[in-house]
Amino acid sequence: MYIRKYEINDDYHVLVGGGSVDAAPLYINLVKRNGEKIDIRYNDIDHFILN
Repeated sequence: MYIRKYEINDDYHVLVGGGSVDAAPLYINLVKRNGEKIDIRYNDIDHFILN
């Protein structure tokens, strides 16, 4: 499993995970500092950030 972490700012980061760096990711999660997360491919980012 390959997991890459991208810091956005002090409140959010993105985790991208998958079985290979050459294949499509299994998930792309936007994660809040408190641990809440959504998969940005399927969920509403604006709703997540505003709540």
